[in-house]
Amino acid sequence: MAGKLKPDVLAALADWKAGKAVKYGGLSETEALAMVTLNPAKQLGIENRVGSIEAGKDADLVLWDGYPLSSYGVPAKVWIDGDLYFDRSLPGLGMPHFQEGE
Repeated sequence: MAGKLKPDVLAALADWKAGKAVKYGGLSETEALAMVTLNPAKQLGIENRVGSIEAGKDADLVLWDGYPLSSYGVPAKVWIDGDLYFDRSLPGLGMPHFQEGE
């Protein structure tokens, strides 16, 4: 099917659209961040594990180099299950660090 977007592209668009909701829709930044974090977790019924930063929850976290709801924001560090997966400042600790299926 022509024009079908990949999941990683859809995730990037979700952040961008949340930023637009702040600028044009009158949402607060907290509400917009919840649009791409806590609200989807609630919809999936997994908010007890993911969707917000709390003790005891799964530790997947992205640290941005700028405003996370901007198309100019770039991930600086990524932790998955508490392990550093990506660090822009460390050569070799980028996307090739983990192989598919690990």
